[in-house]
Amino acid sequence: MINAGPLTVTVHVRESEEWLGWEVTGAELTGPMSSALYAAVAAGRSPAKAAQGRSLDGVPVLLLVDLSRYGAAWMRSDWVWAGALAASEEVTADYPFASIGVFQQRLESPAVVGMGVGLSPHLGPESRQAAEELCDALGWARS
Repeated sequence: MINAGPLTVTVHVRESEEWLGWEVTGAELTGPMSSALYAAVAAGRSPAKAAQGRSLDGVPVLLLVDLSRYGAAWMRSDWVWAGALAASEEVTADYPFASIGVFQQRLESPAVVGMGVGLSPHLGPESRQAAEELCDALGWARS
C-alpha cells in the first residue's frame, strides 16, 4: 500500500504443548486492514450481489467474502474480523445483507479456513438469534 506508514510488529513467544498459534494484538494495521474491510463490505454493494441479498423477500442473507489472497487480511484473527465487520459504518440499515462473513486460509494450517462474521446492528431479534445459532453451530467467530 502506498504511503501506509511504518509497520511495527511485536512478537511474544510462549511455551506450549500445542502447535504454534499467533494473533495480532498491537495497533490496528489501518492502511491494509481498511482496504480489506472496504473490499469485503463493497462486495455486497455491487448491483448483482445486492440483488441476490434482497432476493429472498426479507429472509436474512449472509454474504461470505474470501479474503485469502487480499493483502495482509490474514493478519487479523477471526474474532477481530467479526468485530470490525459488525462495527463498520458501511453496514447501514439499507445494506442488502444481514451479516458479512470473511474467510481465509490460515497460514499455520492451509487446509483450515478461518471465518469471522459481523452481524448487522440492524437485525431484528429473531434474525439475530438465527444468525448467532448458525455461527455457533459451525464454530465461526461472530460479533
